[in-house]
Amino acid sequence: RRTAPARSGGRRSSVAATVAATARRHQASDIDLPNSDVRAATLSPTRGGRGTTRCIGVSRPLANGVRPMFNGPVLFTVAMLVGLYATSVAQAQAPGWAKVRVGVEGNYPPFSKLGPDGKLVGFDIDIAFAVCARMKAECTLVQQEWDGMMPALSARKFDMIVASMTVSDERKKAADFSDPYYDVPSRWVAKAGAFKDHTPAAFKGKKIIVLRNSPRAKHVADQYKESRVLLVTKETDVYLELAAGRGDIGFGSSVVSSDAFLKRPEGKGFAQVGATVRLDGGGGGVGIAFRKGEDALRLKVNDALKSIKTDGSYKKLADKYFDFDVSGGS
Repeated sequence: RRTAPARSGGRRSSVAATVAATARRHQASDIDLPNSDVRAATLSPTRGGRGTTRCIGVSRPLANGVRPMFNGPVLFTVAMLVGLYATSVAQAQAPGWAKVRVGVEGNYPPFSKLGPDGKLVGFDIDIAFAVCARMKAECTLVQQEWDGMMPALSARKFDMIVASMTVSDERKKAADFSDPYYDVPSRWVAKAGAFKDHTPAAFKGKKIIVLRNSPRAKHVADQYKESRVLLVTKETDVYLELAAGRGDIGFGSSVVSSDAFLKRPEGKGFAQVGATVRLDGGGGGVGIAFRKGEDALRLKVNDALKSIKTDGSYKKLADKYFDFDVSGGS
């Protein structure tokens, strides 16, 4: 959880001063500790996380050079003050999410891509900015390769992911998700006439091309055990590999397969196989991902999504890219 910079003075500095004063008082007045030495007290909030404190030790040398662990009254008093300090730091650093870093991909048209001017554009990008505007938050985009999205979120490289990430049971173990902001089916694509349907029997011994670390890849692994699989790192690579003849059939988003391949010259001679597919991934739809426990930010985003859908802003954004309803009824 992002934290606000610590302020000078106020409760934090007064508590720290009280800790030091208490230690000095015991050093000067405790007749049982004539040779007390006060070890350095370190009270350091961790950057980017909750405030933490290191233990404060008060010890004295004995005649034989052996030091006891702690003096009871001193430890009790200092421990209470440290607890008070930690609480005050945590309260002072509670984030208001006035600034939000958003993880995006940039290789998934029409949802995200780099425009001719080098700027990120697409439906995901527009949604990210619209949500931040409704939250009255300053939004910074952080481009990240797909395979590194979840690790980068956990490492606090950004605060949320807006990258067409399908909500699934597996992903919910590692992250929390917003309400879905769109939902589109998947599509099988191959040389026109190569297959009549997309049953496991039809693809036996054939090579399927699919995006790695995705619900579609899991679907292929679970349902097409007698097929070979080529995993790629970008959704658009599914169709590059298919056009190059390095696989027999591609499995991807119905929107991306259409816009990035079937409607383009390189897609000539290819066609959809069978009906589109709705995957049962354990929740469905595409959501915005957050670190576990970031409920304040997640609820703000959900409120923002509801707002742009209610006043028609969402439809205006979607109509720029799609000629059908992508909301999935959400």
